[in-house]
Amino acid sequence: MQHLSSKLKVNCAQLSQAGTKAVNEDSMGIRIPDNPALTHKGIVGVVADGVSASESAQEASQACVQNLLYDYYCTPDTWTVKKSVLGVLNALNRWLYQQGINLPDSHQGHVTTLSLAIFKSSTAYLFHIGDSRIYRLRNGHLEQLTRDHTRQVGKRNYLARAMGLDNKVQVDFRAESLEAGDLYILTTDGIHDFFPSSQWLSLIEQETDLEQTVRKFHEHAIENHSNDNLTCQFIRIDNVDAPSAEETCRHLSELPFPPHLQKEQSIDGLTVIETLHESNRSQLYLVENNDGEQFAMKTPSVNYADDAAYIERFIMESWYGRRLRHSKIVNIVTPTKPASYLYYLMEYVPGITLEKWIEANAHPSVSQVIRIARQLLHGVRAFHRQQILHQDIKPANIMIDSNEQLQIIDFGACAASSLNELPAPFDRETALGTATYSAPETHLRQKTDGRADQFSVAVILYEMLTGHQPFGQSLESLTKVGDIKKLRYLPASDLSHNVPDWLDACLKKALSPLPDDRYQDLDEFLYDLENPNHKLVTPRHRPLADRNPVRFWQAIALIQLVVIVLLLLG
Repeated sequence: MQHLSSKLKVNCAQLSQAGTKAVNEDSMGIRIPDNPALTHKGIVGVVADGVSASESAQEASQACVQNLLYDYYCTPDTWTVKKSVLGVLNALNRWLYQQGINLPDSHQGHVTTLSLAIFKSSTAYLFHIGDSRIYRLRNGHLEQLTRDHTRQVGKRNYLARAMGLDNKVQVDFRAESLEAGDLYILTTDGIHDFFPSSQWLSLIEQETDLEQTVRKFHEHAIENHSNDNLTCQFIRIDNVDAPSAEETCRHLSELPFPPHLQKEQSIDGLTVIETLHESNRSQLYLVENNDGEQFAMKTPSVNYADDAAYIERFIMESWYGRRLRHSKIVNIVTPTKPASYLYYLMEYVPGITLEKWIEANAHPSVSQVIRIARQLLHGVRAFHRQQILHQDIKPANIMIDSNEQLQIIDFGACAASSLNELPAPFDRETALGTATYSAPETHLRQKTDGRADQFSVAVILYEMLTGHQPFGQSLESLTKVGDIKKLRYLPASDLSHNVPDWLDACLKKALSPLPDDRYQDLDEFLYDLENPNHKLVTPRHRPLADRNPVRFWQAIALIQLVVIVLLLLG
């Protein structure tokens, strides 16, 4: 991940005072981490204004700021900024609201405004609720980037939205591109209600020192008879991430590609026992260290030694794997010594691929298939909870042992939304998975989500039950959106009488050509696999031979008898 290391730099100053009040119920905070947190999470600036009418305004604002600055950096690196922040804010809001309703007067609870700016790579992510504010000064133009959540009753303004005010929180969100020289200003109403923003520009232009500027903001507000707490935060963007192609390629090429390895060859104390798999993109070896421990070593193909996008994707494979700890996903192993070549190690998983298992078990029972499905869905769900899409779920990427316990073993097509928040000076590889198991939206290079992985799982289950593909060969020939309408699901129960109607209906839903018609969550899919949902079954005409074989053959016999009698009479 060295090629993605952030070089974002800021200069900042902040000040919070009680003003004319006895207690300062405002809170503020800035956190500027080192790498890798700077790369994956960015820089945070936040202000909060505890609502004076509430019982515990100071505690509410402090809890929001302190917990946000800690909890945000504890969210997975694979999560986007938006998902991470909203997850933290929803949890904080529930806690504040619960504290409030436990008070004798539930209307006097833990309530606070919150304005939050996160600077990551080349983007500012802004979150806001209440009447504190975020401004941006760019090229001499000052702009308010948030709107106050207030409503007027008579001559007074009251907060319409705030943290802790309700059991559900509605937060404004926007993302803005960063430019070097941008100045972000976060204030509470003790500043902007008494020192209007129309007067800021001349003051900022006169003073180059941010600390002095912050103090003068406070002084002007107090001179204008501010009767509230005062908080002001300045964050100036000095450098924005804009990696050069030359620098990025240099980082990606720090380790050379290993040669094509033969049996008994060694690198870094790891001896090749056998070649497990090889393709034009990579090789997989069974290797053993000096202590007799065995691992699977994956190496890149020398065919792509000068392809920066390929190298990045290969490096990211182990990065994804290290963030996934689950019994149904193979573990990435950390080498005991620094690598001298580009490769990564996984635990060695004995057994066979699910592809070979399907070939050897042409007629598995429904209960067998559901047991395997449960494990597979638990593994895929672990990817999704980290906001990672696998994108190449297929039998060849799944190992199964003699006890029918499985593990997902490949990360080559994975994608995390958070990676899209980091710039690259080249077009990143877009993994298309394997045509036979990929969802229609993947074929058509449309935006995908977890429902595409769900589709792939359902194809595997269908294949296990019937030995066929759910759409024949038509899925592989998709080239345009209009082709989706031509896809016709082949009922699994027509191919195998062992497949009950409820299971067929469950698979049909998971295999819907349009994502919105599928299960919206893997847990829903698994529930219907384990608990027959007869509501999904659509009555359809079935041949008499299927519905009542005895009556069918009785009818055939009767027809034959009539024909024979007619022939004799003729």
